[in-house]
Amino acid sequence: MDENLPSEMEGLAVWASRVRTFDISHQLLKILQFFSVFCKRIFFPCETESQIRKLRASLLLCTLHPGLPESFQYLKRFKTIMEFNTSFESKLEIDSNYEDGAVITSSDFAHNLQFYETPPTVNIDYRCAVDLAIQRHQALLAVEMAGRRFPKFSENYMKFLDGQLREINFQIAISSTYASGQATSSTLKQRLEDAQSHFLLLIAFAETFQNRQWFLQQEVDLFHFRILCERNASIRDFLLQNNIAYENISEDEKEHQWKQLFNGCHSAKVKYFKKMKKLPPEEEAVEQKRFVMQWEFYKVPFKETIALLRERRVLVKSRMALVPHCDFLNTIVNRFRSVQSRKLSIIAKRCHLLYADSRLADLRVLGDARCPTHEYVTSADSRSVTMEMVEPLSVTSFPLCMRRLYDELKSAHHLRHGGRMQLGLFLKKIGLSLNESLKFWEYHFRPKIDAEKFQRQYAYSIRHNYGEEGKRADYAAYSCLKIIMNNPPGIGDFHGCPFKHCDAEHLQQLLKNCGIHKDDIKNIVNYASNNHYNKACSRFFDCMHKLPEGGLGEFITHPNQYFDESRKLYSRSTSKK
Repeated sequence: MDENLPSEMEGLAVWASRVRTFDISHQLLKILQFFSVFCKRIFFPCETESQIRKLRASLLLCTLHPGLPESFQYLKRFKTIMEFNTSFESKLEIDSNYEDGAVITSSDFAHNLQFYETPPTVNIDYRCAVDLAIQRHQALLAVEMAGRRFPKFSENYMKFLDGQLREINFQIAISSTYASGQATSSTLKQRLEDAQSHFLLLIAFAETFQNRQWFLQQEVDLFHFRILCERNASIRDFLLQNNIAYENISEDEKEHQWKQLFNGCHSAKVKYFKKMKKLPPEEEAVEQKRFVMQWEFYKVPFKETIALLRERRVLVKSRMALVPHCDFLNTIVNRFRSVQSRKLSIIAKRCHLLYADSRLADLRVLGDARCPTHEYVTSADSRSVTMEMVEPLSVTSFPLCMRRLYDELKSAHHLRHGGRMQLGLFLKKIGLSLNESLKFWEYHFRPKIDAEKFQRQYAYSIRHNYGEEGKRADYAAYSCLKIIMNNPPGIGDFHGCPFKHCDAEHLQQLLKNCGIHKDDIKNIVNYASNNHYNKACSRFFDCMHKLPEGGLGEFITHPNQYFDESRKLYSRSTSKK
């Protein structure tokens, strides 16, 4: 405990460290508490009880740091408005011994659709958390791509997005809920992972306004897509589970005001005129009334139907919007948007506290890079790189991670497996052929390894990377995301991202060796220390190519993207001469 803390503050902190579950009435504190449990369960699942208590105390003290008066004030509020409970039980426990096909139920995950109001508190491995975040990121990118290619929620849009989600195995988004309300353990696990991945990406995108807006729009569109895939009975169950109830218009009310309903509800008129042929006036009135009487209408508070009102799609009466069934889904989607928007604005004010843990901060690379995380398509097919060309290219067009690996290879005449994979696949994708690659590695290993040993221990792996051995797969070069999140370097390793894995002093030296000006070094190191690795790499690119900050116009998200953009700039400058 900090010696400078006042005694009452210390007492409150000790009390806070014993708190296990809370019933929080204040929304901000509720969200923060759930996030503390969520993050603890992801990143500290194996801690002892004493360590968990210390973590809880430090988290609560840091929650409102800096400024002890503010911390003191909120800790007092914790004590007065929260109900203390010494026993914590997870909201949901999934037994790994359940066999496929066993039916299990949960009040928290009873439906495929969720409003994601509170994070789940089930243990999750860090590696699994990263995989879930990447998968959902790919799903949101697919949603954005579908919206760019087709009118939203058109038949082509739905088919395209369904195919994209199947491709990344995001099964929960393309599955309707069981009519019985029950689910197998496999489906329940998918629902849990759906919630976990949502909150992980929420952390990744919470920092900037632009990222929050992008995340919100894609999540809303994904929810809209998913609710369109549900049956009416399933949607009613979802509303009941979330305590959402709207009154239906009675038959007498429809009979009394059918003409107003027909004229005031745009969707009803459109569907009518598509279906019906031109009739005499007296027959048309009869058909219009019959058409309206077949429809279901709901009384919805007009504040929840602003978008529909703007388009004149609903009739308003006594501060209630009379919404036809075909537009009713928009009301649910708007409620979803409101929940997510409110949650984002609350978390945005405190996201810096979550980023204090570097493992959470690493997720921000997803927010910085709104591009496909699985593979970058290079332009290497149109060029050929020889072994002799690697040296000059490393100076002009290699990103810092690859330049560092190449420099280490030249000086030590060896790289460990992680470094060989990272550099080797990068060289493959810039245009180094298999034969040139074998010559390249044998040449650099020669001072320490003879030709026979090289063929025996290393040649197979190189041929495997080129798809000439084993399962003959065409392996992609590592993306920035994979380099940052996977396989951190140990002692004696040089793979990884220098902006992520090097300390400030070492990073400064690397940048200085590249000829970066000291003011720019300070700027780049500052980006790296704040976990903005893509921004740091992009600024490094600007400096190496004498561009103003942001001159590239996009963030670097893949080493081969860095190389390709560099070669484009050099080609332009050469053609001008």
